[in-house]
Amino acid sequence: MDDNSNILSLNLRDNAFQELGAFGLAKALREADSCLTYLNIGNNTVGPKGATELAEALTDNPKLTELHMASNFIGDAGCKSIGTMLKVRDDASQRPCPLALSCIVQLLTPSPLPPLPSAPSLPFQLC
Repeated sequence: MDDNSNILSLNLRDNAFQELGAFGLAKALREADSCLTYLNIGNNTVGPKGATELAEALTDNPKLTELHMASNFIGDAGCKSIGTMLKVRDDASQRPCPLALSCIVQLLTPSPLPPLPSAPSLPFQLC
């Protein structure tokens, strides 16, 4: 991504890159002076370790405003890492984090979750 630091939107949904791909993407995000505002990595089975690597890489990316991570089997550890990233970004900006986060809570329970009510006061959005 060094040569592509002007990329604003990146859709990698359904690429099956799994944990190893998440590590590679995290490395690229750390190395680039990224202008990325939208990232969709849904349905890539990144797992908890991949989610943690991505969360750490995205902590210092203040321009990212939309992250889609549905169907990645990130588990409790991945959710915790994403939550920590949101808190750090929130604390650094001194205002609620503008990052809209899609579907990090799925697959934590054996049955489907009921729809979440909209909560405009949240610093991020869940679907």
